[in-house]
Amino acid sequence: MNQQANIQASVQSAMNAERNRKNEIKAIGNKFGFQDEAEHFAESGKTVEEFHQHILAKSPSELEAALASTTAAREAETQQAVAAIKQRRNARLGTA
Repeated sequence: MNQQANIQASVQSAMNAERNRKNEIKAIGNKFGFQDEAEHFAESGKTVEEFHQHILAKSPSELEAALASTTAAREAETQQAVAAIKQRRNARLGTA
């Protein structure tokens, strides 16, 4: 492999690692209801471990509130999806 190819491979590897770091932080934030904070950590170059520590430092009431809002949002999304499926099924079957 020539030097140019090595450089390109290194750049691609670094870009993939950065994308993975951001995605992992955002996935944790989504899972636990801290999307805005995850976005901030991801964009400011913080590590996944730093974000873990940030979440673990939250008070129990903060964690509970975030999880409750995340759970409520997921339930609402599920209900919307079920309603849409029922509506499509009924339209296909010609029932109301």
